[in-house]
Amino acid sequence: MEKAAPILVRKRNMIFRIMALITVVCAVAMSHVRINTDMTQYLPDDSSMHRGIVILSGEMSSLSMTNSVRVMFDTLKEDPLEVRARLGELAGVESVDYRAGDPHYESGSHILFVLNCSCGFNSPEMKEILQSLEADFSPLCDKLSYALDDTSGGEIPLWIVAIAVILIVVILVTMSSSWVESFLYLLVIGAAILINLGTNLIMGSISDITFSIAALLQLVLSMDYSIILMSRYRQELKLETDPEKAMASALTKAFSSIAGSAFTTVVGLLAMLFMQFKIGADLGIVLAKGVFISMVCILTMLPALILFFHNLIIKTNKKSLSFSFDTLGAFEERLRFPILAVFVLFFAAMFLLKGNTDISFTMTEPSEVDAVFKKSNPIILLYENGDEDAVSSVAGKLEGEEGVESVLSYGTTLGKRYTPQSLAADLPALLRSDLLSGQSGLSLPAEIEKLSEEELSEMASSLLPLLYYEAAGYHDDNSMLSLKELLTFFREDILSGSWAQKLIPEEINAALSAFTILANGKTGRESLTSDQMYETIAKNIPKASPQAISILYDLYFSRSEGRDYSDMTLLEIIDYLGGSLAEDPRWTALLPAGAADVLSSLRDAALEGASQLKGPDHSLMMINTYLDDESPETEAFMNRLQETLSRTLSGEYYLLGNTPMAYEMSASFSDELTKMTLITAFSIFLVVLITFRSVLIPLVLVLMIQSAVYATMVIINLQGYSIYYLALLMVQCILMGATIDYAILYANYYREYRMTMTRKEALTASYRGSMHTVMTSGLIIASITWILGHAFPNPTIGEICFTISKGATCSLVMIIFLLPGILAALDRFVTGKNLSPSRKDGSGSGS
Repeated sequence: MEKAAPILVRKRNMIFRIMALITVVCAVAMSHVRINTDMTQYLPDDSSMHRGIVILSGEMSSLSMTNSVRVMFDTLKEDPLEVRARLGELAGVESVDYRAGDPHYESGSHILFVLNCSCGFNSPEMKEILQSLEADFSPLCDKLSYALDDTSGGEIPLWIVAIAVILIVVILVTMSSSWVESFLYLLVIGAAILINLGTNLIMGSISDITFSIAALLQLVLSMDYSIILMSRYRQELKLETDPEKAMASALTKAFSSIAGSAFTTVVGLLAMLFMQFKIGADLGIVLAKGVFISMVCILTMLPALILFFHNLIIKTNKKSLSFSFDTLGAFEERLRFPILAVFVLFFAAMFLLKGNTDISFTMTEPSEVDAVFKKSNPIILLYENGDEDAVSSVAGKLEGEEGVESVLSYGTTLGKRYTPQSLAADLPALLRSDLLSGQSGLSLPAEIEKLSEEELSEMASSLLPLLYYEAAGYHDDNSMLSLKELLTFFREDILSGSWAQKLIPEEINAALSAFTILANGKTGRESLTSDQMYETIAKNIPKASPQAISILYDLYFSRSEGRDYSDMTLLEIIDYLGGSLAEDPRWTALLPAGAADVLSSLRDAALEGASQLKGPDHSLMMINTYLDDESPETEAFMNRLQETLSRTLSGEYYLLGNTPMAYEMSASFSDELTKMTLITAFSIFLVVLITFRSVLIPLVLVLMIQSAVYATMVIINLQGYSIYYLALLMVQCILMGATIDYAILYANYYREYRMTMTRKEALTASYRGSMHTVMTSGLIIASITWILGHAFPNPTIGEICFTISKGATCSLVMIIFLLPGILAALDRFVTGKNLSPSRKDGSGSGS
């Protein structure tokens, strides 16, 4: 750097223009970086859930995924069914879930509707839906609340950004020696942030978590580089009046500190590449790249700005906030051995107590809706087609589990096999379920809607054998019946049911009475074909239909004694209804207007639904639960489910969903955390070892920062919270990479000053030399992430930021109050043979 520094100063204007041009290009490019909100894409390649998602996307690509908006009305003033219909008419709403009387949708004065939307959460269509809810539906109740099941990162509110920037400016201005230099820092870091965001284009896409927090984390992690350079520049100005020469000298002398600090931070961030969950690599690369770009910008752009505004900086000089460290230095020197003992005990205690901290793998923000209605938690089972029968037996067991609302699979719905009798028993529930009406928009005639479940089953028992008879191809135009047989069958077997009394017009009964005499006569006992029977009846009833007579014949023979029907799947039945039957002229002549189209639509929807439930090699089962994403009860349920599936299924299977992902990750997280801790600590240890050429100093510094990580976990546990796994892994890497810089800075000063000073003098001088940078940068990291932790709209990102804030605070406290005493206690090993003989025992003035 000694040779490069004068060139950087001499060519500063040209270099600044080049960097400014790169900034503008990257600012344009950042709008083209794709933001990924699907966290499942960051699952490890060997993850069971990841393999299941790959199979699912390949075999069931038509599976429609919707975004849910849960809308809760308090004291609804209109008919819920009418409100559901109106909600379903909103643009972008595919369907609306609501069931009258169901406790999952009705509770006291509250009614819940679940809007399944085809549009994204951040789309203009979704904004229009929410605006319509506020404007058109709020007046229908005393209070309307809604919750979006959105797991994306979201955008940082502008007022949060403003508060964060203002706080940074306040800290910088308070701690700096000029009113304007802090704005130069922000200008350079701002350019570095734009370059970093624009160069993310080379990654193809980044996660929404990375996009949301990368900019501010880059700012807080690299701000101290600007402070180091400016502090060194001011020192050089006292020795050299020429600003250009002073800057060249400052660049030379500050480069090792800046580069060393940036290198430890980059190494710590790159350790996240070893996380199994690929979000670590995504965030680690972006942040490491950002810190490196910040260093480059500070070494190239900041010198040009400082020299350009040199006179203004001098004119706006002011007193900076300073502290006296004489008392603290003396305290640390006097109690150095107790402090060392406290640190050893503290580390041991934190190491043991950290095991009591609960680790969470999902983050959700509670809403007003959640306080009344539990959020559904679907779990998807993907299994091989050969296990269809076994899965049906599993479904039967699951339906009795507490917290399980329903179990849907191909084998239990469209693939379920029915005899006429079993279908008659299930038909009332099927007609009123979302399986049929939700798929096709099927609207039952008002007369059918009024029938009770018993009457529906009775009607199905009477008519379903005809459907099976027709589907099996038993229709025979040469079948023969007498009028008496036909009439007796129709009156006694069909019209005797209460359902028929409600549906058959009175004129039919009157006509049948008129035929009674004819049926008892000689003519009534003659066997006739369907066409002959029509000719006989048509003489007395001009409106008689040959199609109706033909179907009546089929109905008679379909119910003939001794006929054995094979079972059919529901899909086969619907396929026949919407296909062959809907195209049969005998039926189309009798069906109400538009009925054939409804049947055809039902058939298309059923076929589409089947393609979403069953692929060439695999099928899926949807387990709709109201279990928490994570809880002891949920874990027990997953254990039972895994045990049942392992025992029952012969082929491979995969569980998908928030709970399976948390369950899978929890099984390996302990090993993951240990691996990340060792990788991060060892990497930083090597960097510090090279810097100090001492084994003891990097060991002390690494153990100190690691104890801050453990302390963070313990504090969160004492507060009664769990710690989000991603926040813990990031704190491990970020604290070890970033805040260890402060420890290195103080230790470096101590070793330098100890060459000519006593222990107490060196401790106090090291405080004066390092605390300005440590306090400024440390306060920025702790305060800005604290603000984001409390105010960020996404709970996942908020938890990450808040945990970083707590960890940074723990690190600062330990570096300020423990590290000096530890270095003094280990003085003989820290300074070693480089200490002059007169200072080895710490004697001399101030000792």
